Amino acid sequence: MRTTTLRALFLVCVGVAGCTSNGNEDAGAELGAASSALADKSGTIALVRLERVTQNEPAPARVVANAKVARYIGIDGSAVLTLLGASDREGEGCTVASRLDDLSLNPEARVDLLSIGDISVRAGGRTQRLSPRLFPDLAATASGWFYAGNAELQADFDEYVIGAPGEQGVGRFELSLAAPSDVTSLDVAGVGLDDGGALSRVRDAELTWEPEDLRDRIELELYAGTSVLSCTVRDDGHFVLPYAKLANLESDVQASLVARRVRVISADMQGIETAYVRVATSRKLTIRVE
Repeated sequence: MRTTTLRALFLVCVGVAGCTSNGNEDAGAELGAASSALADKSGTIALVRLERVTQNEPAPARVVANAKVARYIGIDGSAVLTLLGASDREGEGCTVASRLDDLSLNPEARVDLLSIGDISVRAGGRTQRLSPRLFPDLAATASGWFYAGNAELQADFDEYVIGAPGEQGVGRFELSLAAPSDVTSLDVAGVGLDDGGALSRVRDAELTWEPEDLRDRIELELYAGTSVLSCTVRDDGHFVLPYAKLANLESDVQASLVARRVRVISADMQGIETAYVRVATSRKLTIRVE
């Protein structure tokens, strides 16, 4: 058995080859839940991440984009999702953040990362092109091409347009989709967290926020000292974070809370069996963990 460390998060933004489509109607898919093909020991999967990171004014928003298109053998598709860093977060709940280097693979496992040509990302009136780059070989398990980049956007926007020409009959797509809004009005027991709020480790924390779409998910990542707590909840505006989970955190007067609204869409891509859209907006708050 061998272990590997692939540290990246991805979203898939894909559409029917040769056409422009809008993925909003299919919002609410769960990574790993939409296709029984993920149980197979061979296949193809595409993942792309787009995440708008809201920064303090007057700095513009920053969009981080990653993408990989993989052909795999000797490993099931759900494990490939984990290998590529896309957590399969279904339903509601909180866990201690897992380490990807704890993933064990059979010696026969192989993941080939494919090039689909330059991926274009248009948002806020600007276009960013992601070119395929050679991926460093990791213990002969995964190698090939990956996409990564970021863009500074000077204006507000609510839609992405994404596409790629494909290569050798694989990966052609074009898609437009709405970006979810930032998580706003995030409170604990009615006290806002925007201006340095606090979480107690000895009692439940009742979280509220302004909901947007029940098909979306809210991801909360709490970094306190060397400890990390990750939660996924429905975007219904309310969640109780149990003290039994908070008790696992270290105290920290400069802890970080990342609040992320995530929209996942399953879609089609030319020559690829399974593909997902995972588009997000995130913001980071400084809080106290007491």
